[in-house]
Amino acid sequence: MARPVTALEVSTCVAIILFEGGMDLTFGEFRRVGHGVGRLTILAAPLTWVSAL
Repeated sequence: MARPVTALEVSTCVAIILFEGGMDLTFGEFRRVGHGVGRLTILAAPLTWVSAL
């Protein structure tokens, strides 16, 4: 039987995926996807923080 995945493991994997995606992003692409990044930062991060309380 597989052991359960911990929150630390999930957080580490998400951080690696985001870091890798950020390393591949060029400045020209950032202008194109900047709106989505802004929404993630402004909406999703506080929502996640509130739901974790």
